[in-house]
Amino acid sequence: MKKLLLIAGLLPLAVAAGPRHGEPGCDGGPHPARHGEFAPGEHLPHFLRALNLSDAQRAEIKSLRQSQFGEGRDAMRSQGRAMHDELRNLSFSADYNEAKSLSLIEKSLEMHKQAALEKAKLDNRIFKLLTPEQQQKLQSELSKAEH
Repeated sequence: MKKLLLIAGLLPLAVAAGPRHGEPGCDGGPHPARHGEFAPGEHLPHFLRALNLSDAQRAEIKSLRQSQFGEGRDAMRSQGRAMHDELRNLSFSADYNEAKSLSLIEKSLEMHKQAALEKAKLDNRIFKLLTPEQQQKLQSELSKAEH
């Protein structure tokens, strides 16, 4: 059970440690979702590609994403890395303390819970910007992806 808690706490940190924007992916090439039909710096979510967004919708979504992910994303990443480093250092020290480890894991889980909530709020704001037809198409695409 303790190992499961540890793994569950560290998994989001491992995911966050993946390639950053502009860095090559695992196959050495750039991430395909970051290139293509959208202008540089726009980086709209992949699930919006098939919706034929208007320029006004694109601009509003871009503005929402910039306000959501501006400075907070970098601060959150650095806090997550600091917690990960602290847990690793604690794990490989003579002063290991299980209660302290669990405390760090709980902080990490709380950070990820808050980030997931903020992402859900942003997704809902974006969804509300779509026309009813675009909303239906998006819901249809999302339901296809679930199967």
